[in-house]
Amino acid sequence: MIEFFARYAKTCFEHYKGLVKYWLTFNEINILLASPFSGAGLLFQEGENHDQVKYQAAHHELVASALVTKIAHEVDEQNQVGCMLAGGNFYPYSCKPEDVLMAMEKDRENLFFIDVQSRGYYPSYAQKVFDQKGVVLETEEDDFEILKNTVDFISFSYYASRCAAADMNAGNTSEANVVKSIKNPHLPASDWGG
Repeated sequence: MIEFFARYAKTCFEHYKGLVKYWLTFNEINILLASPFSGAGLLFQEGENHDQVKYQAAHHELVASALVTKIAHEVDEQNQVGCMLAGGNFYPYSCKPEDVLMAMEKDRENLFFIDVQSRGYYPSYAQKVFDQKGVVLETEEDDFEILKNTVDFISFSYYASRCAAADMNAGNTSEANVVKSIKNPHLPASDWGG
Protein backbone atom coordinates (compact mmCIF):
# COMPACT_ATOMS: atom_id res chain seq x y z
CA MET A 1 0.00 0.00 0.00
CA ILE A 2 2.86 2.40 0.70
CA GLU A 3 4.04 2.09 -2.90
CA PHE A 4 0.53 2.73 -4.24
CA PHE A 5 0.12 5.76 -1.99
CA ALA A 6 3.51 7.13 -3.06
CA ARG A 7 2.61 6.72 -6.74
CA TYR A 8 -0.75 8.43 -6.21
CA ALA A 9 0.88 11.30 -4.31
CA LYS A 10 3.60 11.78 -6.95
CA THR A 11 0.90 11.98 -9.62
CA CYS A 12 -0.88 14.70 -7.63
CA PHE A 13 2.35 16.62 -6.99
CA GLU A 14 3.25 16.56 -10.68
CA HIS A 15 -0.25 17.45 -11.88
CA TYR A 16 -0.66 20.37 -9.47
CA LYS A 17 2.96 21.57 -9.53
CA GLY A 18 3.02 25.34 -9.24
CA LEU A 19 -0.68 25.45 -8.36
CA VAL A 20 -0.75 23.82 -4.92
CA LYS A 21 2.02 24.53 -2.42
CA TYR A 22 0.66 23.14 0.87
CA TRP A 23 -0.09 19.45 1.33
CA LEU A 24 -1.22 17.13 4.15
CA THR A 25 -0.33 13.46 3.97
CA PHE A 26 -3.02 12.04 6.29
CA ASN A 27 -5.98 13.84 7.85
CA GLU A 28 -6.18 13.31 11.62
CA ILE A 29 -3.66 10.47 11.47
CA ASN A 30 -3.99 9.81 15.22
CA ILE A 31 -7.70 8.98 15.02
CA LEU A 32 -6.85 5.39 14.09
CA LEU A 33 -6.15 4.68 17.77
CA ALA A 34 -9.62 5.84 18.88
CA SER A 35 -11.57 4.72 15.82
CA PRO A 36 -9.58 2.06 13.93
CA PHE A 37 -12.07 1.52 11.12
CA SER A 38 -12.88 5.14 10.26
CA GLY A 39 -9.30 6.23 10.96
CA ALA A 40 -7.49 3.52 8.98
CA GLY A 41 -9.99 0.99 7.65
CA LEU A 42 -8.91 -1.58 10.24
CA LEU A 43 -10.93 -4.69 11.02
CA PHE A 44 -9.81 -7.11 13.69
CA GLN A 45 -9.70 -10.89 13.67
CA GLU A 46 -10.97 -12.73 16.72
CA GLY A 47 -8.24 -13.04 19.36
CA GLU A 48 -6.00 -10.51 17.64
CA ASN A 49 -4.00 -7.97 19.71
CA HIS A 50 -5.82 -4.78 18.69
CA ASP A 51 -2.90 -2.60 19.79
CA GLN A 52 -0.50 -4.60 17.61
CA VAL A 53 -2.73 -4.09 14.57
CA LYS A 54 -3.27 -0.38 15.26
CA TYR A 55 0.38 0.47 15.86
CA GLN A 56 1.50 -1.64 12.90
CA ALA A 57 -0.92 0.29 10.69
CA ALA A 58 0.34 3.53 12.25
CA HIS A 59 3.90 2.55 11.39
CA HIS A 60 2.94 1.98 7.77
CA GLU A 61 1.15 5.34 7.65
CA LEU A 62 4.13 7.11 9.21
CA VAL A 63 6.52 5.57 6.68
CA ALA A 64 4.13 6.45 3.85
CA SER A 65 3.86 10.02 5.11
CA ALA A 66 7.65 10.42 5.26
CA LEU A 67 8.14 8.90 1.82
CA VAL A 68 5.50 11.17 0.31
CA THR A 69 7.08 14.18 2.03
CA LYS A 70 10.38 13.28 0.35
CA ILE A 71 8.69 12.91 -3.04
CA ALA A 72 6.86 16.24 -2.64
CA HIS A 73 10.15 18.05 -2.09
CA GLU A 74 11.77 16.25 -5.04
CA VAL A 75 8.94 17.16 -7.41
CA ASP A 76 8.84 20.82 -6.32
CA GLU A 77 11.16 22.29 -3.72
CA GLN A 78 8.48 24.93 -3.03
CA ASN A 79 6.08 22.26 -1.72
CA GLN A 80 5.33 22.39 2.00
CA VAL A 81 4.09 19.15 3.53
CA GLY A 82 2.44 18.91 6.90
CA CYS A 83 0.88 16.43 9.24
CA MET A 84 -2.65 16.73 10.59
CA LEU A 85 -3.69 15.78 14.09
CA ALA A 86 -7.10 15.46 15.70
CA GLY A 87 -5.96 17.87 18.38
CA GLY A 88 -6.93 18.86 21.84
CA ASN A 89 -5.13 18.44 25.12
CA PHE A 90 -6.53 16.30 27.90
CA TYR A 91 -7.13 18.13 31.15
CA PRO A 92 -6.93 16.06 34.35
CA TYR A 93 -10.46 15.62 35.69
CA SER A 94 -9.17 16.31 39.19
CA CYS A 95 -5.88 16.99 40.89
CA LYS A 96 -5.63 13.34 41.97
CA PRO A 97 -2.22 12.10 40.80
CA GLU A 98 -3.88 9.19 38.99
CA ASP A 99 -6.02 11.59 36.94
CA VAL A 100 -3.05 13.83 36.16
CA LEU A 101 -1.04 10.82 35.01
CA MET A 102 -3.91 9.59 32.82
CA ALA A 103 -4.20 13.01 31.17
CA MET A 104 -0.46 13.01 30.49
CA GLU A 105 -0.63 9.50 29.01
CA LYS A 106 -3.59 10.42 26.80
CA ASP A 107 -1.75 13.53 25.54
CA ARG A 108 1.36 11.48 24.80
CA GLU A 109 -0.72 8.91 22.89
CA ASN A 110 -2.25 11.75 20.89
CA LEU A 111 1.08 13.44 20.14
CA PHE A 112 2.94 10.22 19.26
CA PHE A 113 2.19 10.67 15.55
CA ILE A 114 3.45 14.23 15.22
CA ASP A 115 6.48 13.35 17.34
CA VAL A 116 7.49 10.85 14.66
CA GLN A 117 6.47 13.01 11.71
CA SER A 118 8.23 16.15 12.93
CA ARG A 119 11.33 14.57 14.50
CA GLY A 120 11.95 11.75 12.03
CA TYR A 121 12.21 8.96 14.58
CA TYR A 122 10.20 7.19 17.26
CA PRO A 123 10.24 9.04 20.59
CA SER A 124 11.96 7.37 23.52
CA TYR A 125 8.66 6.60 25.26
CA ALA A 126 7.31 4.62 22.27
CA GLN A 127 9.16 1.39 23.08
CA LYS A 128 7.85 1.43 26.65
CA VAL A 129 4.28 1.85 25.33
CA PHE A 130 4.84 -0.96 22.81
CA ASP A 131 6.19 -3.24 25.56
CA GLN A 132 3.21 -2.50 27.81
CA LYS A 133 0.75 -3.22 25.00
CA GLY A 134 2.54 -6.29 23.59
CA VAL A 135 3.37 -4.54 20.31
CA VAL A 136 6.28 -5.70 18.15
CA LEU A 137 6.50 -3.70 14.94
CA GLU A 138 7.36 -5.49 11.73
CA THR A 139 9.62 -3.12 9.82
CA GLU A 140 11.47 -3.03 6.53
CA GLU A 141 15.20 -2.39 6.34
CA ASP A 142 14.91 1.23 5.17
CA ASP A 143 11.83 2.30 7.19
CA PHE A 144 13.79 4.26 9.78
CA GLU A 145 15.85 6.02 7.12
CA ILE A 146 12.64 7.02 5.31
CA LEU A 147 11.16 8.39 8.57
CA LYS A 148 13.91 11.05 8.58
CA ASN A 149 11.94 12.93 5.90
CA THR A 150 10.12 15.19 8.32
CA VAL A 151 7.13 17.42 7.70
CA ASP A 152 7.41 21.18 7.23
CA PHE A 153 4.51 22.11 9.48
CA ILE A 154 2.00 20.70 11.96
CA SER A 155 -1.74 21.29 11.67
CA PHE A 156 -4.64 20.15 13.82
CA SER A 157 -8.38 20.16 14.23
CA TYR A 158 -9.98 20.98 17.56
CA TYR A 159 -13.57 20.03 18.30
CA ALA A 160 -13.95 19.72 22.04
CA SER A 161 -12.38 20.02 25.45
CA ARG A 162 -11.15 16.71 26.88
CA CYS A 163 -10.74 15.50 30.44
CA ALA A 164 -9.09 12.28 31.58
CA ALA A 165 -9.42 10.29 34.76
CA ALA A 166 -7.94 7.04 35.98
CA ASP A 167 -11.45 5.54 36.16
CA MET A 168 -12.64 6.37 32.65
CA ASN A 169 -15.42 4.04 31.52
CA ALA A 170 -18.41 4.01 29.20
CA GLY A 171 -20.68 5.39 31.91
CA ASN A 172 -18.76 8.61 32.48
CA THR A 173 -17.33 9.45 29.06
CA SER A 174 -18.63 11.72 26.35
CA GLU A 175 -20.33 9.72 23.61
CA ALA A 176 -20.56 12.57 21.11
CA ASN A 177 -16.93 12.52 20.01
CA VAL A 178 -14.76 9.76 18.54
CA VAL A 179 -12.06 10.46 21.14
CA LYS A 180 -13.54 9.37 24.45
CA SER A 181 -13.07 11.65 27.42
CA ILE A 182 -14.71 12.60 30.70
CA LYS A 183 -17.20 15.46 30.37
CA ASN A 184 -15.58 18.72 31.41
CA PRO A 185 -17.73 20.06 34.28
CA HIS A 186 -16.39 23.60 33.83
CA LEU A 187 -17.50 24.14 30.22
CA PRO A 188 -20.84 23.90 28.43
CA ALA A 189 -20.98 20.93 26.07
CA SER A 190 -20.74 21.51 22.33
CA ASP A 191 -22.39 19.42 19.64
CA TRP A 192 -19.24 17.25 19.76
CA GLY A 193 -19.67 16.49 23.44
CA GLY A 194 -17.09 18.73 25.06
